[in-house]
Amino acid sequence: MKSAVKYAAIEKGGPIRCPAIGSACVVRKEVKKHEDSVASFTEAGRAELAAKEKKELEFLKSMLPAQLTPEKMEALVKEAITEVGATSKAQMGS
Repeated sequence: MKSAVKYAAIEKGGPIRCPAIGSACVVRKEVKKHEDSVASFTEAGRAELAAKEKKELEFLKSMLPAQLTPEKMEALVKEAITEVGATSKAQMGS
């Protein structure tokens, strides 16, 4: 994880300005890599390597904030629309 954050800083051309946000992006990127690895190892019949990747994947996911459910997201959007009084798509920015 530490090396992934350092690599992201090098890739960006300097230090990550907001470490909390930058680190979350790096963790999401690592989660994607591990999900791809699990799929590849499972497809290739390498159950032991897939299991190892799954353990690391679960650890990485525990470092991310909880994701909103689609229902919660919809409720928040409706609340924001009501709050600003938008009645047409033009008022909603589309």
